[in-house]
Amino acid sequence: MGHSTCALLLIAGILHAFGLFSDSAYGQRADTATGILKADTAVFEPSSKRFDGEEPVAITPIERLIVYPDVAKRSGLEGRVVVQALIAKDGHVEKVQVLRSDYDVFRHPAVDALMKAKFAPAKYHGEPVRIWITRTITFKLR
Repeated sequence: MGHSTCALLLIAGILHAFGLFSDSAYGQRADTATGILKADTAVFEPSSKRFDGEEPVAITPIERLIVYPDVAKRSGLEGRVVVQALIAKDGHVEKVQVLRSDYDVFRHPAVDALMKAKFAPAKYHGEPVRIWITRTITFKLR
């Protein structure tokens, strides 16, 4: 890797760390919660930051809501999508943003699944709170 490529990657990493860079249209800085869910077609990995309260928990397992795209199955495509979701005080998903996706074909299934999800809301000092969560969804063929 050349010096200019390394410099660009370093700058992008710094901008991303401060919430100033994402490939979503919104580019908002997000608070995150962590958790792990596993699925037949997708794996949800925790974010690197911690929320100092009760984390939101999916009522229906999100893996049941994900549909692996047929074109990706036929092509043997596997990949990851990093998403942020805004969970409301009542546990419904208000907004989903795609931060990164290995392939565009996985963007919509990831967003659609999270928009259908319902969560037990996050709580801080016993009170429900709105919170952004960040998840990595891995699409892997068996």
